[in-house]
This record gives sequence, C-alpha cells and structure tokens, in this order.
Amino acid sequence: MSWQGAQDTLVDWRVMRFALACSLALAVLASAPAQAQPRSVVATVARSEPPWLGLLRPRQGSLGVQVVEVYEDSGAAAAGLLPGDELLFVDDFPVTNVAELVMVVRRYVVGDEVLVRALRAGAELRLKVTLGARVDDRELLHRRLVGKPAPSARLHLVQDDREIDPSAARGKVVLLAWFHTRCDGCGALISELTRRPGLLREVEVAAVTVAEPALLSTYLARSAISVPVALAQDEAFEQYGLLGGSADTAVAFVVIDRNGIVRMAAAIDARELEAAQASQASVEDVIAGARRLAGLRDRQGAAACAQAQDGHAGRQAGREGHPDVADLP
Repeated sequence: MSWQGAQDTLVDWRVMRFALACSLALAVLASAPAQAQPRSVVATVARSEPPWLGLLRPRQGSLGVQVVEVYEDSGAAAAGLLPGDELLFVDDFPVTNVAELVMVVRRYVVGDEVLVRALRAGAELRLKVTLGARVDDRELLHRRLVGKPAPSARLHLVQDDREIDPSAARGKVVLLAWFHTRCDGCGALISELTRRPGLLREVEVAAVTVAEPALLSTYLARSAISVPVALAQDEAFEQYGLLGGSADTAVAFVVIDRNGIVRMAAAIDARELEAAQASQASVEDVIAGARRLAGLRDRQGAAACAQAQDGHAGRQAGREGHPDVADLP
C-alpha cells in the first residue's frame, strides 16, 4: 500500500470513529430519563398568582424600601415586619427602591420562603418571609376601611373653593368616589350618582383625585363629571382610594356614616368598568347604601336596589362577609 493510501485509510477510520461516537451519544441521550423542570418553572405554570410580601404603600427610604403598612394576613405580618422597618435585601438581591423590590419578588412564586434583611431603629434584622398570593383591591379596600373611623384627609373642592375633612363631617353622610384622571370611563360612571336627586341634598358627595389642576381641568372638560370634584394629597388618596395607584382599580367608592365610620367600600376594576351592567350594579349598591344611611327612602331607590342585587348576585358571591345594603344600620 502506498503512503498516500495509508493516509486515506487512517482519515476514513477517524471519520468512522467520530460518527460512531456521535451515534452512541445520541442513543444515550434518547434513552436517558427526562430531566425534571426547575421547581420555579413548574410552580409558575401551576400557580400563576403574583407573589406578595404583604406590604401596602411601601415608599422610598434612606437606604432601601420603607415599610408603611403591613397587611394583617400576610407573610410579612407573620414574620414580624413592622411599619418603619427599611428593607435592604431579599435573599441576596438588594432592594434600593420600590421598583426593585417588585422586580425581585417576581422572581419567586407563591409559597416560596425568602430571607429579608432590614433595618429597625438602626439595627439589622433578618426575617424569613413566606410569600403569599396578592389580595385583590376590593378585599384590601374593605379590610382597611369598613367598620373603622374614616382617615383624616384635607380635600379641596374645586368648584366652590372650600375644604372638607371626611373624618370630621359628623352629622352628615359622606360619599367619596376616588379616581385617576387616566380613567376615561370613570367620569360617566361617577356621574351616575346624580340620578337620585335627593342624594346630593342630603349626602356630601365628591369625586376625588390627585391630578394637577391643569390636567384636571382638561379631564373635566372631556368627561363632564356632574358631581363636585375635590383634590387630595397623595397620602390621602392611597389611604382612601386606589391603594397606591394599583392598575387593577379604576374607581373606588367609600361611604361614611354620620358618626364618621366607613360603612361601605366598593372597588371597581377596569374589566368591570368595561362591562357596563356590572359597574352600574356596583354604583346602584353604593347609592342605595348612602341613601339608607341618610334616611332617604323612595320607590325609585328601593326598585334600583332590588334590581342591582338581583343582577349582581354572582359578583356578591365572591364577597362573602362584606356588609351588604341590608346589613347597614
């Protein structure tokens, strides 16, 4: 055999050996048991609820995220986080602002346990927090307000240039509709409150927002809200209304009795706002409750209340334990 022939034979053998090795490797991979997906991927598919520490209205602190309010039935509350604590780390992830905190928590799934490092009165604190599913705005609003004294707030009524404090309006029923000016359909919904002529005479009604005056003027010209409009500070808006600007809630109605106690709270989300019948039923509930607290009775109001309750049974089924119009004193 010539030298060139020997080289060709050697090259052919190497090619065959490489092809054989590849075939064996593919066969082994095909016969191997499938690897389990990472737990986080599987859990995310099984449980799509966004994870939540249980913090309400967190704000920027000096070094991290300051705890303002802790939801009572949450992992943060069970772990012992308190208002005034300042979160610095979640596991090994630093959280220097609220946006970072939200992004870090979204790395996990409901049921995960995380190590939270925080500062309390200058001392470092390490707490293990189990993440829960976020409670919807309707439930949050109810638990924070209903049956409790109305939080103090300075509301500036734009049309007649005067201020009211819902917590100090004793002797008169107050109905507040908290809304964002980015909600185009909220104006028409809030204006439904004027369908009961006696309501505005006997009840202090106001639509409340935090928009800049110029932006509010533009919004009012476009939406033509037919009830008095008031401007509030951000803190009051968060306490009473949309819970820190949640994207889920479009408008929040709050009814306060003559003794300054919140008796009703109804959050209407964007999807419900698009469904005219559902949002109309919610407004009818609010009107009926405010009228009853004010001692107003007429056939029109009773018929509207009955109609709203009949057409609203499905939505009410998800709100067991919340006071209905019939539960009001």
